[in-house]
Amino acid sequence: MRFVKGISITGITGVLLLVTAFFNNVIVTRQLGPEGRGKYTIITYLVMFIVMIFGEGLRRSNTILVGKNRKIQNRLFYQSLFYAAVVAIILFLLFYLVPIWSKLFPNLTNQLFILSIFISVFTLLWQAFQAIFLGLEKIYHYNIIQLISVVFVLILNFIGIYYLDYQLTEIISNQLIAVTISFLFGLYFLNKRKINSLSEIFSVFNSERMDLMFRSTILALFIFIILRSNIFLVNYFLTPSEVGIYSIALVFFEMLQKLPLVAGPLIISKAVSDTGNQSAINTARLSRIILNINLFATIILVLFGESIIVILFKAEFTASYYPLLYLVPALIIYGSGSVINAFYMGKAYPAFIIINSLIVGLINLILNFIFIPIYGILGASAVCSITYSAWSLANLIYFSRNSGIKLKDLVMLNREDIRYFRVLASGIFNRK
Repeated sequence: MRFVKGISITGITGVLLLVTAFFNNVIVTRQLGPEGRGKYTIITYLVMFIVMIFGEGLRRSNTILVGKNRKIQNRLFYQSLFYAAVVAIILFLLFYLVPIWSKLFPNLTNQLFILSIFISVFTLLWQAFQAIFLGLEKIYHYNIIQLISVVFVLILNFIGIYYLDYQLTEIISNQLIAVTISFLFGLYFLNKRKINSLSEIFSVFNSERMDLMFRSTILALFIFIILRSNIFLVNYFLTPSEVGIYSIALVFFEMLQKLPLVAGPLIISKAVSDTGNQSAINTARLSRIILNINLFATIILVLFGESIIVILFKAEFTASYYPLLYLVPALIIYGSGSVINAFYMGKAYPAFIIINSLIVGLINLILNFIFIPIYGILGASAVCSITYSAWSLANLIYFSRNSGIKLKDLVMLNREDIRYFRVLASGIFNRK
């Protein structure tokens, strides 16, 4: 019941996050147009990349370690601060001493790059604190800290766009303000005590933590390559306007991607402590539920997607409908693959999960380098659909073979799922 209640609370938060982020996307896109939207997307993805490379290992290991031993939360807090400070120094040294950023990410100003670095560091920090909340099973704090960031971005952008005519730089600055507020929230609510010596900061940097950080960082890198590298390549080979058009198709994909992200952290925390097969059963159920929800949503998008895009983002984004069609297979199956991936994060990343992401990530890069210059954003969509689907299917097959759960039970709903929906809906009101 605790798992059900946790996923109910996180589910409600996930819906709020989904709606808030989507509405923010709408008002920002309508204000900036295709070119501005393209630059905004590049900055957003650059922040994601930095946070994944430097923060994913810290975040995942924080959750797992504090879940095993709650007494070390104080040391993990100070380690996170120290780690973020080192990352900030590294990023600024790279920016000023190795000036290749403008070549890798053309069409962006130095001011936008500097804002990206600050946003990345504060995002890394609040996510590190959020990971500690998750390990401590403080589900309310875990959810509120991410909700604060998204809600403040929407409020600031709404006021700035409709009353002050904000443009790209001001909109990106609003993002920095929002992540700073989330960081301050985490700083306030974590149970902090003074450290007796600096050695306490480094005392948990043992082989287990380093191994977790390495595995999670490598996995995050190749998942990023699978999911996000095409945006950078579209910007490199094409134009910011085409990035903007393509990014709207990805907005709908990311909406469906949020469903497994709602349950993912709870699956991880459950898998860490579960020595039986119950977490695998929960994972299989969520896999098939999410796949069928995504199937229904994809049918709606295929039938009405063009009209939806015009109504929400204006007619100048009509061309976004065509790359969206090429993403249909991935729209349906990717969510299930993500659920399985979250389960194996809680199992300390078996070699297959990393190898699968490595191989698919490399194939994704190679195909994008070939097809984007020739076929443009349609080529990028087709490659993504192939690689997202291959990655997800491989995860499902591996999970089926190792859990003893049949593959059909990962994709087909049954009568028990109806009962599960009822329990899930009522879980938040059950205090037991």
